[in-house]
Amino acid sequence: MIHDDTLNWISEKQAKNKITSSENPLIYTNSENSLSWMFEHLKTTKRPDQIRLFKDKYAFRELCKELFPDFLFKKITIEEIQTIAISDLKMPFVIKPSLGFFSIGVHIIHNQEDWLTAQKELNYDNLKNIYPKEVMDASTFIIEEYIDGEEFAIDAYFNALGEVVVLNILHHKFSSSTDVSDRVYSTSQSIIRKYKTAVEAFLNPIGEKAVLKNFPLHLEIRIDKNGVIKPIEINPQRFGGWCTTGDLSWYAFNINSYVYFFQNKKPDWD
Repeated sequence: MIHDDTLNWISEKQAKNKITSSENPLIYTNSENSLSWMFEHLKTTKRPDQIRLFKDKYAFRELCKELFPDFLFKKITIEEIQTIAISDLKMPFVIKPSLGFFSIGVHIIHNQEDWLTAQKELNYDNLKNIYPKEVMDASTFIIEEYIDGEEFAIDAYFNALGEVVVLNILHHKFSSSTDVSDRVYSTSQSIIRKYKTAVEAFLNPIGEKAVLKNFPLHLEIRIDKNGVIKPIEINPQRFGGWCTTGDLSWYAFNINSYVYFFQNKKPDWD
């Protein structure tokens, strides 16, 4: 597709050797399809295990369990969705693939009608072969308590010293209480000033637990009326690039998030 040297292509072997020779390599993926390559070629590094901690929603909840001991969640198979008694579950709740992507298979359940809709959609025929298994696996789901509050998406990375560097904070707006779409995001000076310190404090213990260095991520959280942050998920190895949100920091603040990550730079937010 590229017929000149516009891109500095290297072979897979060179890429593998370059990455595995560094203790904390700088790697960014602009497609989660690349995760399967990393799992295959980087087995001698800690990066695949770190990715799985966040890519697997259940593993992420287990990682954060000490930080949020009262948060309710459980794992079920796709077959159990058709038989589990909704009376045993506290509503509202969220059900989503344990290994998922782009809000596919995500349902917010407020009542019996919502549950019947979810049961009809959540089957192998509807969800199979959409993405590689490393990106989305429809065999296992996680049910977790519904988190009240305003939703925010954060592009950030842990630098070479393991410090949190926030590159953007975006307000994620929805059309209703059952909307899970990725459509409208906004950022502003006031949003950064209001939430940056709290987001850093939230991410620090997670980075320490997972020993993250030179690690880019896209964090989704909700903040309730009392200012309490609760995590939804962390997408590893990328910013919010699927809906161009990863580029929004450039238009809003003249910050190129990708350059900042590779050069280990921190924005001067003041």
